[in-house]
Amino acid sequence: MAYPPMGGDVCPIPGQTASSMETLLRNIQGLLKVAADNARQQERQISLEKAELKMELLREREVREGIEKQLMDEQRTRSKQ
Repeated sequence: MAYPPMGGDVCPIPGQTASSMETLLRNIQGLLKVAADNARQQERQISLEKAELKMELLREREVREGIEKQLMDEQRTRSKQ
């Protein structure tokens, strides 16, 4: 089964083809720029979240160590009684 050429039987004028290709390439370039900008923004967001999680981990570790020290002090106090 034969299919007709895309766009019908009329061949586009060479200037129209070049213009269409230029427009297509500009559109692709714009999409790539947006994608790159989005990727950079995501990387910044990930870095920020990573730093926040590290700070939270340090705070939790300090709290845990403080509680462990209190527990050991309490155990020492009770064992002396």
